[in-house]
Amino acid sequence: MSAICPNCKNVVSWWKLKNEFSCPRCATALSASTLGSYIAAITLWIVADIPVKFLLFGWLGTDSTIGFIARTLASGLVGWGILSMVVGEFCTVTRRDVL
Repeated sequence: MSAICPNCKNVVSWWKLKNEFSCPRCATALSASTLGSYIAAITLWIVADIPVKFLLFGWLGTDSTIGFIARTLASGLVGWGILSMVVGEFCTVTRRDVL
């Protein structure tokens, strides 16, 4: 289950989720519980980065700029995937009461 607006049933992208935000489609005031999801995603990213580091630095070496750039790009892609899966799937989006 992904982050869905309770009003229009539109899927909300994980990078748009905040404590207070509005739906990009229907402009309904929403809130999302993101703290636990972000902590879990960053923890998984750190754990997943360990094999990426050893594989790329073992293959390309630790002294080369190419190895550093390749590791940075690979780690970024892994992190983007983990963030999109974990934050997008496990955040709860609710309607916010605006006075």
